[in-house]
Amino acid sequence: IADGLDVERGHPVYALQRLRRSDGEPLAVETTYYRADLVPGLLEGDLTGSLWEEIRHRFQLTLARTTAEVEVIVLDAATSAHLGSRQAAGGLQLTRRTFIESGECLELAVDVYRSDRVSLLIERTVDSD
Repeated sequence: IADGLDVERGHPVYALQRLRRSDGEPLAVETTYYRADLVPGLLEGDLTGSLWEEIRHRFQLTLARTTAEVEVIVLDAATSAHLGSRQAAGGLQLTRRTFIESGECLELAVDVYRSDRVSLLIERTVDSD
């Protein structure tokens, strides 16, 4: 996690995990880490909507760019249970890093999707002028 956020081990981070659904069916387990020094008190805000909107408005940060890596994985027991899939089924893991204007990495997200319920199209423009 520290490497993904470009910080030293032991640096304070917030971790959020959410289960995403589509038509009521489990689709993805999203685990996201944020640098606590860049978004102090993040967990005390409204986390029910868009976290990026919360970050933009509450912390006045401009999200400049993201990187993403997609890989095929084998689902572990815990993730399989969350997604309602059999253990050792195939899944897709999307690892995303989000950077702010200063070039610092704000967010590391590791999202695991059921491979039988998802297709991904990745196109992103973030806060461009």
